[in-house]
Amino acid sequence: MLTGKQRLFVDEYCSNGMNASKAYKTAYPDCKTGWRCHGAKNMTKHNIKQAISKYMAENKAKIEHNRDIAIAQLNQNIAWLTPKAKTGDTQAIQALTGAIRELDAISNLHSQRILTEASEAKPLTEQEVAELKKLAGKTTVIKLQDIA
Repeated sequence: MLTGKQRLFVDEYCSNGMNASKAYKTAYPDCKTGWRCHGAKNMTKHNIKQAISKYMAENKAKIEHNRDIAIAQLNQNIAWLTPKAKTGDTQAIQALTGAIRELDAISNLHSQRILTEASEAKPLTEQEVAELKKLAGKTTVIKLQDIA
């Protein structure tokens, strides 16, 4: 059984491209810091993992579509912010850093596996490796030291 805030966390997590820190920030608006830590902690709770697994099984196509939209929007933001950040604009650098972190959190390069049963990680197939390389080619990767 989920509390109201946990239900909101699950709904937001599943609709925002699976970004736990953003979901925590939405579900717990009184919390002003530590969203990443608290979001990750929520992801370890059995009832939350089960609710997310159930939601994902029922809405796989919708989840993938939302994730693709979120990644495209972040890539646009990164492309727009990069020239501004290269000029030394500190606000642009902060915004760019946030966009890169968010992209990392929801892209397939950084995946959070929700396990409801014990299992061992399996090695990536050649097709999965090729997909990751293809995705990495579409993603703008910027090192902060290159900007400053």
